[in-house]
Amino acid sequence: MKQKSLTVVLSVILLLLLGGLFIWQYQLFHAGNPDFQDRLHSVESYAIQGKWSQAQQEVESVLRIWKKGHTLIAIKYADTSFTLMNVTLDVLKAATEEKDLRTVRYSTKEALVLFDNITSLSPKSP
Repeated sequence: MKQKSLTVVLSVILLLLLGGLFIWQYQLFHAGNPDFQDRLHSVESYAIQGKWSQAQQEVESVLRIWKKGHTLIAIKYADTSFTLMNVTLDVLKAATEEKDLRTVRYSTKEALVLFDNITSLSPKSP
């Protein structure tokens, strides 16, 4: 009976931890208005319209949100996609500073794909 009780208790603790991670992830990336993905779309939209200062402000907002989630993502999913996302966001920031529309569009799409993969229930290999 003790073995079964221990298994049940450990299973409940594990489920609570996993549930907590997903709730934390939702609060960080999806609960805001606009949320993380909306902000990435805004960067691209502002760049297309030639509103580079607004695009730079949105990139800064994206980076702030991403940095808040570093610990969570590292716990949940420390893999190549995490590293690629960091590099992609750095490239996106540099592209908005240089007013490079082509790179902004490419980096935005890449960041959205990586973000979907990182925050999904079962991530795919890059």
